[in-house]
Amino acid sequence: MDNVEHPLFTSRECDLMAQVARRLLPNLERTAERWAESIQLAAPSDKIPRMRQTLRGMTVPFLRTFFEHLAEHDPKGALAAHERFIESVVRSQLDEPERQRATIDALFASARAVRGLLAQEIGRSLDDERQVGAQLPFNRLWSQAIESTGRVYVRLREAHLRQLYEDARRTAEKLRESEERFRQVALEAREARDAALEASRIKSAFVANVTHEIHTPLNIILGYADLMAERLAELGDDRVRDYAEPVRRAGKRLLNTIASILEISRIEAGEYRLDPKPIALGEFLEGLLREFKILAAKKGLALGAEVAEPQAVVIFDEVCLSNTLTNLLQNAIKFTEHGEVTLRLWRAEDGALRLQVRDTGVGIDPRYLPHIFQAFSQENPGLTRKFEGVGLGLSLVRKYLELNGAAIAVASEKNKGAAFTIRFAPEPDRSA
Repeated sequence: MDNVEHPLFTSRECDLMAQVARRLLPNLERTAERWAESIQLAAPSDKIPRMRQTLRGMTVPFLRTFFEHLAEHDPKGALAAHERFIESVVRSQLDEPERQRATIDALFASARAVRGLLAQEIGRSLDDERQVGAQLPFNRLWSQAIESTGRVYVRLREAHLRQLYEDARRTAEKLRESEERFRQVALEAREARDAALEASRIKSAFVANVTHEIHTPLNIILGYADLMAERLAELGDDRVRDYAEPVRRAGKRLLNTIASILEISRIEAGEYRLDPKPIALGEFLEGLLREFKILAAKKGLALGAEVAEPQAVVIFDEVCLSNTLTNLLQNAIKFTEHGEVTLRLWRAEDGALRLQVRDTGVGIDPRYLPHIFQAFSQENPGLTRKFEGVGLGLSLVRKYLELNGAAIAVASEKNKGAAFTIRFAPEPDRSA
């Protein structure tokens, strides 16, 4: 091979380095082992053998490439191989700043160790005259290697810091964009909320006005229907049942619907005024049963109560509780053709009172149960449905209960009756 001059090395120096490299190549494993043993490792004694084995495994490929270039009279290629090796080691430590200083120190120490090993090999493979001639270029080669170690570290570290800065800048920009989007979304949410509140207020005002306008003339109509019924009764005219009673019944039904709409509007508008006070449930339920016994008897239904704690007292708005139980009992009687309707009061294991209205009526389709407390919701909404109503009663029941801190649940199967269970709010701890 022609001896091509390298800027740092003469042809003769390249020949001497090639001669030493060719002698080392067959013994790289031994050289790597000696090199690994020469490096001081700051680690627990039980970890050091494994670390030295790792060092040997990393070093052999690098040393082979390095000395192959030297054997081919290519010190520049050898330095490039050294830089690639250093770069791979430094890159692996860029995200661990606390280990970088130790890594750089270890790299400098390893370069000095290899230089010492080379000096020993030169002494064994060359005569005294050529030892000096080979030692000088190897010293310059390792000086270049040590300088390149510093350059590689600085270059990679600067590039890594620039990348970190760019990442931080982009992250900050994304944060600013996210904050701006959040402010915009929050503004839109506030505007939507305000619009919804205004729409609700307008709706409530509209419903109140319209129902009032309907309520007044409807009372007049019912008044005249009552007069007509009285006059026909005085005359002994049987048409009182055919003409006056349907008008009165339809009018009362419409009045009840208007009252329910007004009630829901007041609750949704936050205008419902609560008057909570202690209510003795045993006495309260007894009064309700007296009111509904005639209605149940007309359908041949048994109406009873199972009161496990007659002296139980709850803090509740009396109108809310009365309207709730009236609605539930009316529904139970309306949807039950045979059997019984039962009121049950007991205290559950969690200490809260439970009040249940249970019937043996037509039951509820399980698919409809999730919607049963929605306003204007009906299981059979068609015009051919058997039972009257607009679907406001149970919605009002839940609202009355929630206003007083209570809750309601329903369990039912089709043709097996239904059970509506009220869970009253737990009583405050008076021992505190």
